[in-house]
Amino acid sequence: MKKFKLLILIFVVFLINSSVYGLEKKDISLVASDSVTSVITDTFNYNGVSLSKTDDEGSFSFQSITNNTNDKIPVSVNILLFDKNKVNIGFLTYCSENDISSDYSKFMLKPHESTSFSINITKKYFVSDKSLSDLSYYAILNENKYCHIGGYDKYAGLSFDEINDGMVSANKNKSDYEKIREMIINYNMNINKVLLIFIITVVVIFFIRGIILNSLYIRMYCKKSILSYLPISSSYVTVKLAFGSGVAAIYILLYLLAFPFSMFNKVAMLVSGFLSVFESISFIIVLVKLITGKYNLMGNSSKNEVEEEYRNNGNSSKSENILLDDDSDDSDNIDISYSNDNNSELSSDNMNSGFKNNDSNEEGSDLTNMFK
Repeated sequence: MKKFKLLILIFVVFLINSSVYGLEKKDISLVASDSVTSVITDTFNYNGVSLSKTDDEGSFSFQSITNNTNDKIPVSVNILLFDKNKVNIGFLTYCSENDISSDYSKFMLKPHESTSFSINITKKYFVSDKSLSDLSYYAILNENKYCHIGGYDKYAGLSFDEINDGMVSANKNKSDYEKIREMIINYNMNINKVLLIFIITVVVIFFIRGIILNSLYIRMYCKKSILSYLPISSSYVTVKLAFGSGVAAIYILLYLLAFPFSMFNKVAMLVSGFLSVFESISFIIVLVKLITGKYNLMGNSSKNEVEEEYRNNGNSSKSENILLDDDSDDSDNIDISYSNDNNSELSSDNMNSGFKNNDSNEEGSDLTNMFK
C-alpha cells in the first residue's frame, strides 16, 4: 500500500513539473548588435560572434566554430533577431548542408575541428514588415542540431522574456479557452504516457518474478503453477515456497481482510505494511532456496523430497522382508539332524551312485562307442 501511494506522489510531481505549453524553458542571453559574444553548446563552441551590417547587407561573423562531437557534421545555428524594443522580428535558421548560395555551401566540419565562419543575413529571415535596419539585438537560441530550416515567424511579436519562458507566437494569440483546452490535452497525454510506462513496468516485474517462483516451484513440487504470474496469487505462492502451505493460507487470508480497509483504517494499514514486509522476506528466502538448493529450509518439505524419502524407506523395508523370507525358507529346508548311520548310508549311496554315473557316462559316450 505504501508503494502504491509513493507511485501516486511521483505521478503528481511529474505532472506538476510538466510545461503548460509543452515546451522546455529557454536559457539564452540577449546581445546588443554592436557587442561580441561567445556561446558553448554540446555540439559547437561559437567563439567571437559579432554582427556587421550596412543598409542593405549584413552578416554574423564567427572567429571560430569548434565541432565538439566525434562525427563529421555540417555547421548549424539558430539565432533570434530583435528590434530596439527587444521584440522578436525574425528567426535565422542556418545549416551549411542546406546552404546553396554562399561560399560555405555543403561545408562539413570534422570532429574537434575549428574554423572561422560567416552567415549572410537575408530578407527571408525577417517577418514581413521588418528588415535588417530594424535589427538591434540578437540571441543564439541553440545549435540547430537537426538542421531544421524555416519557421522564420515562429517567435514573431514576442518579447525576449516571453521567448525565454518557452512561449511561441502560436500560443500568444490563442484565447483562454484554447489555452485551457490545450493544457487539458497535454495533461491527459502526460497521464497516458505515465500510465503506459507504469503498466509495462509492472507487467515486466511480475513476469520476471513469476519465472523465479516457477523455477523453485518445479524443483519443490515437480510441476508448474500459473499462479506465480498473477498479482495476488503470486504473493501466496511466494509465502508457500518459503514457509509452507499453512503459513501461506494464513497470509492470504489476512491480506484479503486487511487490504480493502487499509485506506480507511490504521490497524488495517499496519497489517498491510507488515504483510508487505513479510512477503519481501519470503521472496528473499525463495531466492536463497533457489540458489543454494536447500529446499527444506525454514522447515517446509517439498513434495518430491517426501515421495523420495517414502520410496527409499519402502524399498529398504521390502528388501529386509525378502531377506527374512529367504532365511526362513532356507532354515525350513535344511536338515540339521546328524547320525553315523545316516551319514554312512548317505556316503555309500553317494559313492555307488557316483560310480554308476561314471559307468553310464562311459558307456553312453560317443568316443568309447567308436572303439567298441
